[in-house]
Formats: sequence, structure tokens, C-alpha cells
Amino acid sequence: DIHNRFILSMVFDINIYHIVYYDISTNECYQDSISIDNIMTKLLQIKPVEIITNNDTLLNSHIMKILNSINFKNVSIVEIDNIHGIKKDYPVLILKKYLYNNKVTLDQLDILDNKGEMYMKMNPNTLLNLNLEELIKILNNTQTRMGYRILYKNILNPLNNYNMIKIQLNNTKFFYEYKDINKLKINIQDLRKIVNNIKNEKDLKILSNNLNYSIKFIESIQDLPHYFILKFQKCNNLPIIQLINTNINDSYEYNNQIINKLSKDLDDILIAMDSYSQGKVKNNNLIGFFIETKVTQNVPNDYILKQGMVNCKRYTSPTLLKLETDFNNIKEQIDIHKKNIFNMIYKETIHYKNNIELLSDLIGEIDFYISNALNAINYNYYMPEIIDNIHEQFIDVDCGRHPIIERHKTFVSNSFIGNLQHRITLITGPNMGERERREVAVAVLVLRRD
Repeated sequence: DIHNRFILSMVFDINIYHIVYYDISTNECYQDSISIDNIMTKLLQIKPVEIITNNDTLLNSHIMKILNSINFKNVSIVEIDNIHGIKKDYPVLILKKYLYNNKVTLDQLDILDNKGEMYMKMNPNTLLNLNLEELIKILNNTQTRMGYRILYKNILNPLNNYNMIKIQLNNTKFFYEYKDINKLKINIQDLRKIVNNIKNEKDLKILSNNLNYSIKFIESIQDLPHYFILKFQKCNNLPIIQLINTNINDSYEYNNQIINKLSKDLDDILIAMDSYSQGKVKNNNLIGFFIETKVTQNVPNDYILKQGMVNCKRYTSPTLLKLETDFNNIKEQIDIHKKNIFNMIYKETIHYKNNIELLSDLIGEIDFYISNALNAINYNYYMPEIIDNIHEQFIDVDCGRHPIIERHKTFVSNSFIGNLQHRITLITGPNMGERERREVAVAVLVLRRD
């Protein structure tokens, strides 16, 4: 699933919802306080898979009504009892208790402020009527899960900060003018998800490879803007790559030498088994090592029956039992040393987890801007001019098009001017004359001005 899968915890306190939403696969966690009027919009933007509350019947009833009104299906509400503390802190406490009850361990819960003042406020009807979910599909040229998440957030949470909008426009312009943009292929897996779900050596190797690809990819982009260089300097992961890919200390080297010696001992035991039984020793997970004979075949007196079958019998013997015990002991020692290596590298990897998550976000941003630039190139989009002057508030759209409709059928472009002197525009015409679509087209263009 390329979307975030948020678990949302919430409490209600005097006309305000205090909420925390956490993605268990990427470790993204945000905290916010939302008014009653805006909670429906927030749910549409987050799309939680589960909602966790304290034992509040009125709250749960109200949330169920909201979910039904916006046609949210398959969202479960979980109640957590016995939460004590300041009410504003309840969502964090509820979330932690829920994760603990479900045996989810966290190294730490880094809660970010969603900086709501930077984003445009939209009501639920706006979100639904502008068909923003379809707009996301239309504009999605991202190559990674990381880039898709940023595209998704940008469309459902349009920026309302002049400086941030200018940064996004300039970054898109850089890739729009990049001569080899079609050669910028991002074959990188979701770094956030990988680093938060490391279970074995294979996961560490996957992380290592993707860190290598990430750094090589960023360094391959010529004349990268200072905005990206600063972010890259904050999250350079070269130490962790060296850690995973090379024998960096005596402990790692020591464990590897032991494993190699023990592996040779295992081979010697298997050779001894074959020599003892003339190649008749077999092995399975149920009964271990055995010598298989025909039902009627005579066997030595020291053979011990392990399993009787319809067409054969399976035996062991004191000699084979000793060899099997030695084999299992050595195999257990190998597993211990492998675990030591894994734990050592995992501990160092988690030490750099924040760096890796920053790198993941940086790759996602670059992917997002490349996607924007490709849309501009392929569909002849133009960069708007943004003016930061409260006395010059106006919208001037020349030959504006609806980005969704024009992908499916011919759409006649329309111009539009609105300013402080002309706040209202009256659009006339027959029924089915697509007056509303012209209105929606202007709204979508305003939302996507970044």
C-alpha cells in the first residue's frame, strides 16, 4: 500500500479535539488540536485505518456519525480504559497503551507539530467537491512511496505560506529546466519503512543497498539547489553504510571467524555421517537425522527405531545420536554468533535512524518535484507568479484548464480575473453548460499554485 496507514488517537475537551496520528510502518507521528467544525476535514485528510479513544460514549457516537456521513468504511474504533493525566496528553498516552497492548515496541515516539498555520484551511465539502483524490491520481508521476506520500499531503493540505510556496515553485522550476530529467530514475525502496521494520540480516542488507542508491542518486544530480544540499548535509548516512557493508571492528571480525570455523566443523560432521552410514543418512525437521531402511531389512543391534513407515523404517544409533548432538550444538553456536553480529549492526543502525528518515524525506521531496516538473513538461503547465502584498490581492488566470477533465475529454480553456474591486463573478449560460466546472477549475488552480 503506497498510502500512509495512520492510527489516530483522540479525545474531546471543551469544543476541541486533541489528536495524535501515527503511521506504524514509517514511524511518522503528528500531534494537533482541531475544532469541532474542522474535525471532519482532518479525518478526510488523514484517512485513519483505526481510531483509538478513551472510554467516551458521546465522543465515539459522534465520530461514528462523522465516518458514516463521509462514507468511511472499514475504520474500527478502539476504546482504551484507565488513562490518567492532563487531557491534552491523553492521545499520546492512549496511543502508547494501544501499541503496548498490541506488542508493538517503540525505540521512541517522535511527535511532530503539523504546523497548521502553514496550510490552507478547507471544509469537508471543498475536499469532496474538488475531487482531490482523482487529482492525486492524475498528477502522480512519482517513482517511490516516499514521493507519493509527499504528493498526497501537498494536495490535501495546500500550502498557505508565501515563502514555502516560492521554495516549492523554485524547486519544481529547477527540475523543469534540468536537461536530463528523463534520466533521473529513482529505484529506491521506502527507507522510512525499511529502517522501522528491521527484523533480520536481509533487512539490513536491503537498507544498506538502498542507502547506497540514495546517496549515489543525489550526488548524480548536477548543480543541485542549495535547499537540497543543506538537507543532504544533515542526513548524510555514509557512516552507517560503511558499518553495514564492511567489517568495521574486531567484534565483527571475531564473530565471522568463529562462524567460518564452526561451519567447517558442520561439514566435517556431515561427512562423518555419510561415511558411517554409507550415504544413507537423511534429515527432516520433524525427527532430525535418521538412517532409512526397508521394512524387512535386518539392521545392527545398536540401531534404535525412530519412526515406522508403511514402506520403510527410520533408525538412529548411539554414534549417529552423538554426531547429531554435535551438529545441533555447533548450529546453535553459529546462530548465536550471527545474532551477535545482527544485534551489533542493528544497534548502530538505530543510532542513525533519524538521519535515515531525513534522507527518506529528502528522496521523497526530490521525487515529488520531478513529478511536478514532468507534469509541467508533458501537459504544458505554467508556473504562476505569486505576489506577497496584502494590498494587491487578486487572481488572474489566463486560459485556465481543468487538470482532471482535460485528461478525459476536450476542455475549453477559460480566463478569469478576481480582485478586491471585483469580488463576485456572475457566470450565465444554459444547463449542462459546465459553469460549475469552470468554477472548480479556478479553485483547483488556486490550490495547486505551489
